[in-house]
Amino acid sequence: MLSDEKLFFVKEYFAEFREKVNRLDELSRRSFREEALILCVVYIDYLASGKYYDGTDRNKENFCRALCELSHNDFFSAIHPKQLLKEAEKLGSDDVQSEIQQMLNGHPGRFLTQDEVSQGIKSSPLPSTVKDALTKNLWRASVSAICYTIIRCQSIHGPGHGIDLTFGKTAFLGQPSVAIDFDLMYQALQAIFSEVESASLKTGEFFGNPQYR
Repeated sequence: MLSDEKLFFVKEYFAEFREKVNRLDELSRRSFREEALILCVVYIDYLASGKYYDGTDRNKENFCRALCELSHNDFFSAIHPKQLLKEAEKLGSDDVQSEIQQMLNGHPGRFLTQDEVSQGIKSSPLPSTVKDALTKNLWRASVSAICYTIIRCQSIHGPGHGIDLTFGKTAFLGQPSVAIDFDLMYQALQAIFSEVESASLKTGEFFGNPQYR
């Protein structure tokens, strides 16, 4: 049974949070788009940390998970070919890198879906341990991980990257140029906030997560 008192505080908390989210649009229109973008990724990070908190330190993974699962935008789950090659390099085998490169050669100049990459890995002659390692860490090669590393971390910890990150040579769903900017991240934040708020009000738990303290 939901506690009326706790539910009241949950409602008040998210009402105040919604005001913060809404203010970012006004901030961006007053020529403070870079500042608005920084706050945007901070709020996404905060919501993700509460939603997926399990007692362990997984900030990056939680941030990426929120963008992939709650933003309603498949772009954040897309796999960047260069980032996938970097993940292959971490396994320290030329055979792994060669196999991944061969797979990428069949899809030149574009982002891949996680299903495409998973199927390619599954049908490859790589050892099962390597397949498992690559598949488990696909999120590290996603657009969401790029957002965390280049926008979230560099904006907060410096030296900063600037407001827009454009992929001029890598297409997504037929679009020849895709940019990660305030508009894209703000849409993601609004969707993530709505999902987390809804779960919180439904369960009476902050962030919809009984493990959050």
